[in-house]
Amino acid sequence: MGTSNGKLPSEQGSYALVKTPAGALTGFWFQEPSDARNVDLIAALLAKHGQIHLLSASSHVVANTIDDKGGAFVMFDS
Repeated sequence: MGTSNGKLPSEQGSYALVKTPAGALTGFWFQEPSDARNVDLIAALLAKHGQIHLLSASSHVVANTIDDKGGAFVMFDS
């Protein structure tokens, strides 16, 4: 998982960028699972991080079972 963290516009939780080892954005992790289904929030974050091209990519939401931080991932299909 990437190390870029920030507050959501709603200030209700945090998010992190999920990147490949080469630095390409492949998704987001959200502390609040409901934020992972908020298409307006995801679009705003993609714009913020200069990744508008991912708006046309299909994506899927998965619960975080990797560690004890909870939340959910939005992963963009390549």
